[in-house]
Amino acid sequence: MDQRRTEANSLVEGLKRLEKVLDPSKRTLEEVRHEWQEEIENQVHTLTTIRRIERMHDEIMSVTILENTSTDSVVYELLTDRLNHINDHIVLYKVVDNEGQCYLSDDGYTLDELKMHGIQISGKTADRIDELLADHYVYRSVWQYTLYTGFCSEDKLGDVVTNFLDAIESIYKEFMG
Repeated sequence: MDQRRTEANSLVEGLKRLEKVLDPSKRTLEEVRHEWQEEIENQVHTLTTIRRIERMHDEIMSVTILENTSTDSVVYELLTDRLNHINDHIVLYKVVDNEGQCYLSDDGYTLDELKMHGIQISGKTADRIDELLADHYVYRSVWQYTLYTGFCSEDKLGDVVTNFLDAIESIYKEFMG
């Protein structure tokens, strides 16, 4: 039910954006029809992508496309069935560039959790975190607390999701008990 509501809201938002571009004094009917067709195709592509992600990966419970992100890429929020140290579902973010390549990020949540529990990400702790991440092909941003994967294609995404979740769980297990 929530998935259908999300899909409907996405389509409604698309139609609202189309209404904003309509200005009869400046556009021909053919131009408006072309813009509508393009927007509808984009919405269908987005919904198809969301459904494909959900079908491909048992660990993903829901997918939400994020609007108004500060990047030119398309960003999806992936709610997973894996739980963190306080039994909240782990959320990942899938970022897709213009060429269809994607990577995953935790947007800094994992290491921020450690920091909130008084664990400093420096010295031996940082070295140990980097070892745990390397075992799962996950990386840590030097200037931020963000964890991320390398770029991958859609057909490799299932393995990348599993590795990323395993890395996050290993950090929680090592430092949070």
